[in-house]
Amino acid sequence: MRHFGTMNAAVGRDRLARQNIKKKQTQMSVEFVNPASVEGKIIAPVPAKVEMEFAEAVERVLERVRDGSASLATDSEIKKLTFDSQKLVYGNWDKPGPCQYAGCGERSIRRSHTLQRAGPLSAIASADNHVIAPTLNYARATIEYTRRGLDQASTFAGFCPEHERLFEGFENRGVLQHPRDYVLQLYRTVSREAVRTAFDVAHHEKQAERVSTQKAKTLTRLCLTEAAKLVARYPVLREYQLAPAGMGEELAEWMTVAATDLGQIRAMIGDLQLAIDAIDQGALGAHIHRYVLNARLPVTLSGQSAVNFQLDDEPHRLVFFATVIPEATRTQILIASRSAHAALLDHHLSSLGLLGAGNGVNADALLGFVEAFLFHGTDHWFFEEAYWKSLPSASRDALLAAVVGDGRLGIDPAPLQILPRSYNFVATRDPLLPARPARE
Repeated sequence: MRHFGTMNAAVGRDRLARQNIKKKQTQMSVEFVNPASVEGKIIAPVPAKVEMEFAEAVERVLERVRDGSASLATDSEIKKLTFDSQKLVYGNWDKPGPCQYAGCGERSIRRSHTLQRAGPLSAIASADNHVIAPTLNYARATIEYTRRGLDQASTFAGFCPEHERLFEGFENRGVLQHPRDYVLQLYRTVSREAVRTAFDVAHHEKQAERVSTQKAKTLTRLCLTEAAKLVARYPVLREYQLAPAGMGEELAEWMTVAATDLGQIRAMIGDLQLAIDAIDQGALGAHIHRYVLNARLPVTLSGQSAVNFQLDDEPHRLVFFATVIPEATRTQILIASRSAHAALLDHHLSSLGLLGAGNGVNADALLGFVEAFLFHGTDHWFFEEAYWKSLPSASRDALLAAVVGDGRLGIDPAPLQILPRSYNFVATRDPLLPARPARE
């Protein structure tokens, strides 16, 4: 799921939820309101024969909807309703909310940074401290790229003042150096995903409500026109409620999956809170892979994706998280999941060629993972302005279009190459903690 708000909150992410709005238009029901129950009106009931004729008129309208000769909501109407609901929900993105530290009942500050201002954002910033980020233009109902100042880039209403101080160490240094730093960075990544997913669910609920209302109005107008002669004789027919049967099966399924994923994200926050203490004792408390590329990438990002696959003839859904951290001469990439899902994450990374016997990793495979995450995993990304402008316009357009794209998951390869390649690139998988000697 992706979403966008005024502070680069992001653009509603599981694209399946966008597509299903157009589906299931033929699932309609007709609810006949008892005229006697219409407030302020005393109207004689419509004869059963008339109701039957009216129902036949409704069925003729539905048949036109089924064969495509009539539409209850045009693409442009759906697009406007989608953007309107995003504006309504994500207009509150940077307003204080509950602190994401589990068990804390305080209110958050307005702008917690997910990605360090003095770290990866500064590493790719222009001379006047700006980066390129995808942005939702509500007036035009389009996704565009804009220059974003570092004070406002990658912020969300995340933590109260007390728990914001958890990150002061590496914020002041500007680089991640210690195992605890990496855990804390992932903690911010996952906390933002919890806020984002909750906003996404609220957006899609509001979107479904608005689209349903629009379809009901159109259906009523078409049916009253089809049965105009009946309506002229029996005006009470105008009081009948005609509405779609409810949200489509795909949207209902998406809502269920989103709620499950949100549970996993919040559970990961709990794991990482334990990891903050566990790391000082030489344990991780969560399943984290750290990769290092010997070059500074022109992008920083963080986010969450999911993969569905079969393992041992059993269906599994893996929710995992990634953060890309460019530095002066290298780029660090963190990929993590709950400890309980360690085997699932390792299976996924092995399938991508990112987990072998040694620490050496194919740099192209690692860059391919980052590109796939850009297209299918997150829209919470920021590019170096000079590099972004050097990309072909078709590449920039494709990446922006992916924000509201085709519903693919992080397991799908990127449709085109966005990041630089070099024979001199070397990638390694560097564990955060040294391997422990085997027990006797």
